[in-house]
Amino acid sequence: PSINDFLNNKLANNKKILKALATSSIFIDQLFFIYSNFINVYHVEMGNIVTKRIVAYWDYFQFSSLIQYREENSWHISNNTLFDKLYMICSTFNLDEHNELRDIVIREFNRLKLKESYCSSDFNEYIFILSKIINYCEYEPEPLMTEYIENMYFAHQLPWFEQFKNIFPYDYDIFISCNLDKLIERTEEIIDQELCSIDSVSGFEGLLSEIQEIEEKFDLSFSAKQDKVIEKIASTDNDKLTENQLTYSSTSNDNVADEIIDSLFDKQMFIRNRKKHI
Repeated sequence: PSINDFLNNKLANNKKILKALATSSIFIDQLFFIYSNFINVYHVEMGNIVTKRIVAYWDYFQFSSLIQYREENSWHISNNTLFDKLYMICSTFNLDEHNELRDIVIREFNRLKLKESYCSSDFNEYIFILSKIINYCEYEPEPLMTEYIENMYFAHQLPWFEQFKNIFPYDYDIFISCNLDKLIERTEEIIDQELCSIDSVSGFEGLLSEIQEIEEKFDLSFSAKQDKVIEKIASTDNDKLTENQLTYSSTSNDNVADEIIDSLFDKQMFIRNRKKHI
C-alpha cells in the first residue's frame, strides 16, 4: 500500500486522532474533508463534534490551498468567500437535521451581497443556498432576483438565473415578463463587455455557446450579438494565421542566415585546410 493508503487507514481507525483534528481545525475546508471522508463514513456518531466546531469557530474559519512551486508544496490561506462557506454547509449537511447550522446559514445569507462578488460561482452558490433555506423563512422574490440581474457580470451566469423558478414558481414568470427589457439590456451589456475582454478563439466560441443557451432558456434572440462574436472569431483566426506566417517567415529567414553563415564558415575552413596542404 502507498503512504496515502496508510494514512487514510490510520485516520479511519483512530477516533482519538479524528477528534483532535476536528476540534482544533482552523481551516473550514480541512474540517469538512475530515468529516466527509472519515467521520461521516466510519464514525457517524462523532458528527456532533464537527457541528459544534463549526458553530464555535464560524467567524474565524478560513480556507487553505496547497500551492506547488518548483516541485515544492506549501499551504497558504486562500481567498474564499462567505458564499463558499455557506455552500459547503448546505451541500454537506441536511439542514432539517441540524438546527444550529440552519440558523447560521439563515443569518449569514442575509449578509450576502452579490454586488461584492468577485467570483463567478458566487451567483450559482447564492441560488443554491437560498433553495436550502426558503422553507424556513420568507423572502420577497423580486428584490432577490433584481439583485441577481443587476450584478451579474458574465453571460454564463444568466442561465443559472432560471433556478429561481424552482424557488419562486409563482413569481418567476411574472418577474421575467415585467423585467424583460431590463433583462435584455443587461445581457447585451455583459456580452459587449466580454467581447472587449476575450482574446482567444476558444473564448469567443464559449461566449457564442452561452448566448445560444440564453436564447433557448429565455426564448430570446441575440442574433446581432452572435454575428459580432462570429466576426471576432474570424478576425482572431486571421490574426493568428498572420502571426503564424510572420513567425514562420522570421524562422525561415533565420534559417537562411544560419545556412549562409555555415556556408561561409565551411569555405573558410576549406581555404585554411588547403593552405596547410600547399
